Amino acid sequence: MFTIENLVLSYRDDGGKPFTVLELPALQLGRESLVVVTGPSGSGKSSLLYALCGLLKPTAGAVRHEGQDIYALSEARRDRWRRETVGLIFQDFHLIPELSPLANVTLATHFGGTADRRALALRGRALLDVLGVPTDRRHASALSRGEQQRTAIARALLFDPPAILADEPTASLDAEASTLVADRLLSLSRDEGRLVLAVSHDPILISRADRLLHLERGHLKETEPTMRKEIPA
Repeated sequence: MFTIENLVLSYRDDGGKPFTVLELPALQLGRESLVVVTGPSGSGKSSLLYALCGLLKPTAGAVRHEGQDIYALSEARRDRWRRETVGLIFQDFHLIPELSPLANVTLATHFGGTADRRALALRGRALLDVLGVPTDRRHASALSRGEQQRTAIARALLFDPPAILADEPTASLDAEASTLVADRLLSLSRDEGRLVLAVSHDPILISRADRLLHLERGHLKETEPTMRKEIPA
């Protein structure tokens, strides 16, 4: 599904000296898997997510989806590709507090010429129901932290993308909410056939991973996954 080839991501410090935050010779990521990326702060974890979703152009190398180099696309085509292919779940949710949960989930339908907003609104409501988010709340600020995170998941799923990229999706949740989110992410990969790539240090989420990747100073090391906990039937 995704293939990285000789990817290098570099910046320059205040003195103009270049430094590399990611250097990945090769990486392949397929569907029907929950992949968890670990590593210390500053190791390039979030940069990897943003490179994969077309928001952070590498200094060198290629990021391919189904054989297509996504950075060879025009910006408009890459935006359309991202909307159709990738659902992003942010650590801080990025909800608009004054809007309702449903309005937050469907906000993207008001941009980019999205067709059939009514059908997408119905899908958004159904996703919130499945995820246990009360749709009668007038403002997202009235939701619990766990409900806000599940609203962010619903928003990421609105356009039915084959890939979900999540940045520390359980970092600010208690153990019960973390378990619910981790189980939902596993279900998205196992039951719905999506690729789920999550940056996380959460042992609950790590225990469910099919594959563990560890980043150290921009370099990747793959580790054996632990025995994951299955969702009860």
